[in-house]
Amino acid sequence: MGRALYQTWLRTVQSRPNQTAVREADGSSVSFAGIQEAVEANLLRFPDLEGCRNRILAIQFENSSRWLEAFLAGRAAGAIILPFDPDVPPDGLNHILHQVKPAALWNDSGLQRLPGSRRKGPACLVKLTSGSTGAPRPLVFSDEEMLADGEQVCRTMGIHGEDLNLALVPFGHSYGLGNLVMPLIQFGTPVAVCSDPFPHSIAGLIARTRATVVPAVPALLNGLARAGIDPETVASVRLWISAGSPLQAADAALFHERIGTPIHNFYGSSETGGIAFDRTGRETLSGRSVGQPLEGVEASISGSGRLHIRSRAVYRRDNPHRRGRIGEHLLADLARILDDGSISLQGRRSRMVKMSGKRVNLGEIEKQLLRIDGLEAAHVRDYRDAGGRTRLAAAYSPEMPVELVREALRRFLPPWKIPSKWLGLEKFPLNARGKVNTRRLETLIGQALDPRER
Repeated sequence: MGRALYQTWLRTVQSRPNQTAVREADGSSVSFAGIQEAVEANLLRFPDLEGCRNRILAIQFENSSRWLEAFLAGRAAGAIILPFDPDVPPDGLNHILHQVKPAALWNDSGLQRLPGSRRKGPACLVKLTSGSTGAPRPLVFSDEEMLADGEQVCRTMGIHGEDLNLALVPFGHSYGLGNLVMPLIQFGTPVAVCSDPFPHSIAGLIARTRATVVPAVPALLNGLARAGIDPETVASVRLWISAGSPLQAADAALFHERIGTPIHNFYGSSETGGIAFDRTGRETLSGRSVGQPLEGVEASISGSGRLHIRSRAVYRRDNPHRRGRIGEHLLADLARILDDGSISLQGRRSRMVKMSGKRVNLGEIEKQLLRIDGLEAAHVRDYRDAGGRTRLAAAYSPEMPVELVREALRRFLPPWKIPSKWLGLEKFPLNARGKVNTRRLETLIGQALDPRER
């Protein structure tokens, strides 16, 4: 199974050589055979790729056929791919390269060999976790695990070769790999690249390409709902998918009202690939759950209330919880399994703090804040007051009088769970993937505290 993913790609090319694989942002298109010709040209052009066999190869390209050509050429050479978002600044890139020590970096400047790399053994891909919480932790995935994730996602969502995916999320992110890259490699599902992530530009691209599947993040979907888009412009889309960060039920309802179709929530993690999907869109509208497990995914609840996942897509290398071809992972998310098998998230275990001997779930307070009419986002963190005692600080969006927010929260929580410090923001800071930039947000909260409490 060392290069099963690349062999799968070759079979897809053979079955549809002249069909369009990628519609580029400039309106041009590249066929499956055209991408393969570029892959083979890359192998000849960069003989150093052979030196990356069983070593990490970092690639950093914008969404385009070039990303796919580099990814597939690396796998053809036996390299383990480490994808970087194109917006990672040089200092951040160099910091991670120093920690992970790939054999080479491939970007717009060409292929650059790097010193100090080590052989890792056969593998397909490295995902970096922890982003805003500290040093990146590399997770190594096999071809088999990547193919399993693609199969489970496509089978559950009904994505097939006659669909056209709209590429709004980065190819190299877990979400993009499972919903854009793997469907193209395994089932020949073409993608249309979008370089202008503004609502009317997205709607125009959908109208021109007749895209049928749109994986997106809540911020983009909210923008579309509020932009006054003519629903007929995007009528070709049969499946709107939201992932990457929580989508509020009120936002899903607004989208349904204005666009006329439901949003389907998709939930997963870097360690496990896809976990759950709202097949009807009704769970997303109600906010009751994140949907039912994907086909091939088993979900259960541990004794501590955390979500436990078993599937062929869960990483197994350096994972003590694995059984044969099945990987297991215990998430930090607290959850309940409802009567119909749907997964209802209850917060994160890692965000429990103690106040005066009592345990407080910060996620619970955020959930109650979002019950307040008008609030779209909330974040709670702990801090030490001038006397060294643990207190809570909360940020919320959009801005409104703190007194109104505090009084409304008192309807849902006891006084000791009410945050002591408040910060109203018009919008929460986001990263390029549309997720809340937690590090930046907590910095803003810290700046609002008394200097003795930071």
